[in-house]
Amino acid sequence: MTPQAHVAPLPEALTQVLQQLRQELEALPSAQRMSDADAETVYALAYREYGQARYEQALKYFQLLLVYRPTHPVYLLGAALCLRRARRYQLAAAAFLALGFLEPTVPGHTLALAECQLLNHEHPQARDTLALVIGYCDQHPGHGPVRARAQAMLDLMSPHHEPAVA
Repeated sequence: MTPQAHVAPLPEALTQVLQQLRQELEALPSAQRMSDADAETVYALAYREYGQARYEQALKYFQLLLVYRPTHPVYLLGAALCLRRARRYQLAAAAFLALGFLEPTVPGHTLALAECQLLNHEHPQARDTLALVIGYCDQHPGHGPVRARAQAMLDLMSPHHEPAVA
């Protein structure tokens, strides 16, 4: 059994600060310098490169998109996935953390953060992060698969877990 973490909602003041920061980033002049059509073209290139397992090249496209659309969750997710596939776990973790701030109601981003922490051998931090995911999912129904995966990962980290014999 895992300890149940209580996940408090973000304080109203912090929510307002994050919303204001997002609005200010979206209002930067650079956000107007790439048309939506150009962004879609660059995204298609990034998607193609990722699909062909050319993660470093795809990352360059996602980084370009993030210069012009720094708060676009799809572009940040693409960059985070590229970083994880390229085994750059600390940077991937930072990107998933940023996604968690942009989309706090999507526990999958925090689960991906925990995965990066595990891959980077940061086991105590990963345990804490997984407990947060489980606590959030318990308080917000509709995230069953994310909760189940977090619970399974936490169970596998248990000192009493015995690996299956093949």
